[in-house]
Amino acid sequence: MTFYMKRCIIELTEKVEHIRIKRGEDMLRKIEVVIIFIIIFIMYHNFSYSVFTPNVYQSEDKKVLAYAELNAATITLASGQRIHATNVKGDTQMKIDVIQAPIEVVLVIDTSGSMNQTRMNAAKESACALVENLFDVAENVQISLVRFASAASTLVTKSSDKEEVTEAINGLSASGGTYMLDGLELAEGIFSTNDEGNSEQSEKFSYLIILTDGATGEASQCYDKLIELESNNIKIYDILVDMGNTSAFSRDGKDAGTIYSNISSEELTEIYDEIYGEICSEVIDNSVGNFEETGKNYFVTGNDMYMFLDQELIQGAKLQLEYVINIKAAFNCFKVEIQSEMDDKLGFEESSKMLTEDKSNADYGWAINENLTYKKGHKKVISICAESDSPYVIKKGKKYEAKLLLTCLLSTKDDTNYANSIVFRLNGEEDRTYGLQSMEVNIVPPFGGNRNQSTIIILIIIVLILCASILITYLYRIHYKKRIK
Repeated sequence: MTFYMKRCIIELTEKVEHIRIKRGEDMLRKIEVVIIFIIIFIMYHNFSYSVFTPNVYQSEDKKVLAYAELNAATITLASGQRIHATNVKGDTQMKIDVIQAPIEVVLVIDTSGSMNQTRMNAAKESACALVENLFDVAENVQISLVRFASAASTLVTKSSDKEEVTEAINGLSASGGTYMLDGLELAEGIFSTNDEGNSEQSEKFSYLIILTDGATGEASQCYDKLIELESNNIKIYDILVDMGNTSAFSRDGKDAGTIYSNISSEELTEIYDEIYGEICSEVIDNSVGNFEETGKNYFVTGNDMYMFLDQELIQGAKLQLEYVINIKAAFNCFKVEIQSEMDDKLGFEESSKMLTEDKSNADYGWAINENLTYKKGHKKVISICAESDSPYVIKKGKKYEAKLLLTCLLSTKDDTNYANSIVFRLNGEEDRTYGLQSMEVNIVPPFGGNRNQSTIIILIIIVLILCASILITYLYRIHYKKRIK
């Protein structure tokens, strides 16, 4: 009995020791996992610090796209020595000035005899205006042209050459009957063939714009074809010149695309302009390029910039910060108001020159406006108010740009964090007031070496800790095995 009890105690002791070993190993493994994640985090930020992500805003309806960024910065010591001459932008520029999404437009134009000279001239003028607008604001656009009368033909296929498309449009003339189905079938073939000639629909924004002035004999078949094209994510616009809706475009209360009926020749430009605005609303998008650091003794992360400066050099040094604000809208803007809300430590002068060009704050329209400039919670506000309807301040799909230079006399008595945020309003409408996140600049002491060297040292220390934890795990296991024996 005594022998049996001793055996049970030994087995129980072994189980307890095994549990302790297991728990100890699990704890050490968790520590190892945490250390590995720390290494990954540091390595990730080591690379991401060299990339500046601009402060981008896009409205939910995609009708407004804007960004603000720190464009350049300098620090000039009290002795007059400039130790920073930093241009934040690198070789890759942000592509906000042009639409990035691929756009494919097929124009199908009626050239039958009923399209008299007045109608044809108006159709050509308005179509050319649409083409020019699209090429002006879109970097990746392809336009095709199909004509139909007694027969149909493709005059331009997926062209990225504005002159080629406008020349083909201007060469149209009216004669013959109205057989629209042939034109729709040619358009379908263009949409279903990608750039390499394969029958695969690539990811892009696709639009079919039809202009006609007469009924067609294959109305039912035309409607079915339009519904089929619509099902392939092709947006359709039907422009009916001096004619009401017909069964070729609508059946049982269901329209095949957006229909503009009874449109006069004089209204064509306005209709094409409206279609252009809708295209802009759908495809205005941003493609943010990388902003590589080009200066020394600083790094950027997100909207924040960190500039290195020894503590004893701060007193009396002058900080200059140049910001750039870009606004793009899918509608015409006759009034643009921009407010810069900045820390009370930052100063503003209308005569201050930009760091990257020979323009001043006043040249861009920045001014102290008593109605808008105020102090509240250690914040100051300055503003731009640009207003014009001929030409518009922002033409539909185009870009408005303003730069701003702010300065500050550094002091060891103040904290060295400087923030600036942007609010802008379009056309004086409260529901078109937008805000951008605050952009911050921080003056910090150097690491005692460059950032890459500091990061390498930190990584070596963490790797040593990881190796030590693995060794402890191994010794821990051996120790308890010996105790069991």
